[in-house]
Amino acid sequence: MRRSRAAAWLLLGLGACAPGDPGSRAGSGIPYGRPSDGLVSRPDLQVLVEMQEARDGASLIEALGDPDPVVRARAAFALGSVQDTAALGALIPLLMDPDPRVRADAAFAVGQLDRPDLGATLFDAFKSEWVIDTRRVQLEAVGKRCDETAARRLRTVVVPELRGGVNRALSRCALAGVGGEEVWNYLSAELTHPDPAAREWAAYAFGRHPEPGVWAGHRRAVRLALEGYARDDVAAMHLVRALGRAVDRFAAPPLADWLRHGRAWETRANAAEALARYPGPVPRQALLEALEDPSVHVRLQAATGLAGAPPSPMELRALRAHVLDDPSDAAVNGALLELLGAAGDAQAVRRWTEEVAFPGGGLAAQLAAVRGAGALEGEEGILLLERALREGSARVAVQAARVLSDRWEVSRGFSAARPVFLDAFAGMARHPDPRVRELGRIGLRDEVLAPLGALERLPEPVDEPRGAGEGERRVPAYRGLDWSALKALGPAPRLHLETSRGHIVLVLAPEEAPGTVAALAAVAEAGAYEGIPFHRVVPNFVAQGGDVTEGGTRPGVGFRLRSEFTRIPYERGVVGMASAGKDTETTQFFVTHSPQPHLDGGYTAFGWVERGMEVVDALAPYDRILRGWVTPG
Repeated sequence: MRRSRAAAWLLLGLGACAPGDPGSRAGSGIPYGRPSDGLVSRPDLQVLVEMQEARDGASLIEALGDPDPVVRARAAFALGSVQDTAALGALIPLLMDPDPRVRADAAFAVGQLDRPDLGATLFDAFKSEWVIDTRRVQLEAVGKRCDETAARRLRTVVVPELRGGVNRALSRCALAGVGGEEVWNYLSAELTHPDPAAREWAAYAFGRHPEPGVWAGHRRAVRLALEGYARDDVAAMHLVRALGRAVDRFAAPPLADWLRHGRAWETRANAAEALARYPGPVPRQALLEALEDPSVHVRLQAATGLAGAPPSPMELRALRAHVLDDPSDAAVNGALLELLGAAGDAQAVRRWTEEVAFPGGGLAAQLAAVRGAGALEGEEGILLLERALREGSARVAVQAARVLSDRWEVSRGFSAARPVFLDAFAGMARHPDPRVRELGRIGLRDEVLAPLGALERLPEPVDEPRGAGEGERRVPAYRGLDWSALKALGPAPRLHLETSRGHIVLVLAPEEAPGTVAALAAVAEAGAYEGIPFHRVVPNFVAQGGDVTEGGTRPGVGFRLRSEFTRIPYERGVVGMASAGKDTETTQFFVTHSPQPHLDGGYTAFGWVERGMEVVDALAPYDRILRGWVTPG
């Protein structure tokens, strides 16, 4: 258990001890996508994948009539990524194909089509199906394309081994606004079902829906169900989030109790997030205690939650103690320093900046200093930001420059602030990073600073030669599918990531996402992931990294990958590709902390954690990949 002198400020008579963290729940039995079809050894299937890459829907539709069921299945699976609605007429008959592999892939492909009227058709296929794994795929598709008929008929399914899948599909119906109050009534009753999967996926709808007023009539049922759960019940993580959104006046004490005593860190993190919406001493005390939680994600949520209201003098002492006594907790301390800076605690921000962040602190520590300085009003905050500009890494300097520019927008009306900003902008205009220089030049051109001689302090523009920095590019160009290279990787290669928190082993799925696997294996083998941070870590959602441009401080990637939507569901520990929209993937990936069904079929899932999930759970923002490599398997 984490302990620091900050704990002394937390003993207000409510008990400050958090439970030891037993780790997250065991693997959730991920059905790892499609059965193998020997893709890397069959040229006829490889042609279909190349059609998928080319988004050649017409040729894939023609292949749906092939006499070989393996070809029909692969063509249907490929259409799940192409998402050509013209294929619907050819896919529907395949829902009744003699081969269960074809039926499963056809259901997946139909579920990927953006049509609101397919739920009943998919449910008909489900009702006539006898292969249990195919039925699971069909249920997933029904949930994606739910309509009123499907929602009504799903509630009549009584198959014990599919109870969780039915509730998962009905939760997606409810989240899409389909089925009305009848669906919410059904899910509410399922919150206390003896099957853990049934409870979990009924609870998911309540925790995921952004508008708690939709299920307001079930608030008491949600609260009572939560009270009856064991401390390790997975469904609890959804219901604590639901009560956080509902802001139920009776919920603050039980939420505080879950934050203190929940066995899974995911539940405690959600409880901390929930309590941030509640006023009063009980939530505040529980959040303060949670700064000592074993999980960094719980601490992050607690620190963020405490920023929701001005801290009391006692709380300020506790926050300052945590920051100064535990400098290793940099990601959490960034949120606390921002709170301390806003409260005017210049001493704490200055000490962190001078003693921890600069000159030799890590990226997280330096960014934490920028957050604190940015919130600190007056000249001292600006001077600390200028130090970040001078001594920080490129990413830190850019962030400090942006904060200074934002502060200028609210300070330009105060004549006393202008000389300080003039000096800051003049320094920025001479910075080595072109983005910092540009922000400095924009500031110096502000007409408000003209009387102070700002234009005279504009340096001569620096010529940026075409192709500058190209010699630093370490990312291999993606030249399309290389089947010989994929065959050499084997059917289940491993991507090894040695991180600043430990070793992670990811099993990759080249038959599901061959282009993605080939490209990322080449990136890793080229050493491009070395030193790259996990720049986005969202508690109980994902840890995301792999940005080889490092936020734009290195040259760009130079390629975009095709989205390869797969049948690997986003359960806990699944690795997927970050995306700004279909067919925009590059080198960034994420690993899920917990199941995220809303990502299924919308983001390329191409593998899962085999070893090191406890390392994934420990990753904090800006922890780094020290080395990445691939082994065939």
